[in-house]
Amino acid sequence: MVQSIKEGVVAVDDRGEVTLINDAAQELLNYRKSQDDEKLSTLSHSWSQVVDVSEVLRDGTPRRDEEITIKDRLLLINTVPVRSNGVIIGAISTFRDKTEVRKLMQRLDGLVNYADALRERSHEFMNKLHVILGLLHLKSYKQLEDYILKTANNYQEEIGSLLGKIKSPVIAGF
Repeated sequence: MVQSIKEGVVAVDDRGEVTLINDAAQELLNYRKSQDDEKLSTLSHSWSQVVDVSEVLRDGTPRRDEEITIKDRLLLINTVPVRSNGVIIGAISTFRDKTEVRKLMQRLDGLVNYADALRERSHEFMNKLHVILGLLHLKSYKQLEDYILKTANNYQEEIGSLLGKIKSPVIAGF
């Protein structure tokens, strides 16, 4: 199950010895466990130099969103204690390449902007419906017709000018 996680995962025991490293962590760290390296002692020494788990192991204070550079990669790391019956028995670090996190944030920003634009468009549409409803109640049919024609013409002019400038069909269709 740990091997299927996209984030890198490294677990250490209460002495800081690496007990588990998943495939994603091996890839991010450019590390390959050899057959005769069952205790991961080689990695334990280098891991403790990169990620200070001593504080987490000593007092159980989690370390969150720390940035470290490993082999020219900027990683975001979270390290939390592992407890059994209230006693700290180790720690787990999870990490991701920050570049990937940045891409996800950009996608999220794009979705938020799209949702805001939809909300604004919906508000404008509702305002126009209220004007139409008001003119209907007043039985001002000529004004209503003029308003609808003017609104439709303005919309077509705006769309025509925008479509010439926007290359993305998704955005242009909006």
